[in-house]
Formats: sequence, C-alpha cells, structure tokens
Amino acid sequence: MDIDVLDAPFDETALYHSKNETKFAVRNATVEDDEQLMKISAETVPSNGITLSYERHPSYLAASHAQYNRPDLKVVVPVDDPSIVIAMMNLGWRYCYINGQPDLMRYVADLRMNPAYRGAKVMRLLMDYVHDEIPQDTIFESVVLNANTVAASILHHERSGFPLPYFYDEIRTFTVSQAVKPKAFNQYQFKTLTAERVDEANDFILKMKDH
Repeated sequence: MDIDVLDAPFDETALYHSKNETKFAVRNATVEDDEQLMKISAETVPSNGITLSYERHPSYLAASHAQYNRPDLKVVVPVDDPSIVIAMMNLGWRYCYINGQPDLMRYVADLRMNPAYRGAKVMRLLMDYVHDEIPQDTIFESVVLNANTVAASILHHERSGFPLPYFYDEIRTFTVSQAVKPKAFNQYQFKTLTAERVDEANDFILKMKDH
C-alpha cells in the first residue's frame, strides 16, 4: 500500500482532534479499515434523479490507486473507539494538466459518511483537519455533482476555516438509452490497451477533445 495508508494499526498519538467536535477524531486509513471503507464508499451520491454509487470491490485501498497517483485517505472515528470508521475523505495527489503540462495536484474525492452520523459536526472536523494540517497554499481539485447540495455547501462557499473555493468549470454528462445498434457494429471490437498502443490512444484523445 502507499505510504499514506498505514500498514500497522494506528495509535492514539496519531489522532487529530478539533475543538469544534470533541466526540470524533481524524486519522490515516489502515489496511484493517478496508472492509469498512468499501461499505462507506458505496453510499449513494445525489444526482439529478439518478442514484449513483461507486464500485470498489474487492479492495477500496487497491482501487484508490486507479484514481490517484498517490492516495492520502483520512477517516473519521469515534474518540472512544478509533477502530470504527464513520466517514472518509481522500486527499491524495494525481496528475492534472495545468497549462498543457502534467503536474501533481491534490484531489478531493470519496467524501462519504455513514448516514447514521449525519447532522453531527463530522464535515466541520474534516475541514478543520484540512485547515490545520495541510499547507495553506495547497490547491485542491474537486468535482461535485450539481444535486449534491451538502458537498457543494462545504466545498463551494467561502467561510472561515474552510478552503477558499474557486469555481472554474462546469461539466455536463448525458446518458443515452434505447440507442439503435449501428448497422456497421460488427466491424468493431474491444481490445485491451497495451503499452505499444498508448501513443495511438493519446493521439485519439487529443483529437477528440475538440468535440
């Protein structure tokens, strides 16, 4: 696992505490949390009339390496029983294109909470962690669904002690249903992308970005 996921059990000194929420604390995820992480990450995400969830089986920690170049997963736990995970947030790094060049940027994703703990100050605790433990000049990227008003209110509104938001793009995704099968469909087939065809695939992506 990545260096930001602890292979050994946590200890009390590794817990982050905030004066705004004394019942819960933040710590690094460990390999022992994997089953709980899969369950929490499967919590549905609000969308425009569509129920979305994300598949991470058989291992959330392994799957996070497909989303991040370097995961950095934080979990929220009760102070009286730090083995129980009630919420999670991944603050890892991944390559993003900035001015046409790939550069590492922190990416906020998989912000999930056990529904039984909604209404507590769990999100406030996570934001306190970000404010206190991560350099103030850090740039985070996040993608929030329009209908996810909870996440939007946390990440997209300026407030004291929270990261300063900057709304920089809007992405529209459309679904297609009942599409007619093309007559020429049989001439196409799926193939596994191999290292020899990476340049060809990248060239296709560059051409299609104009559309």
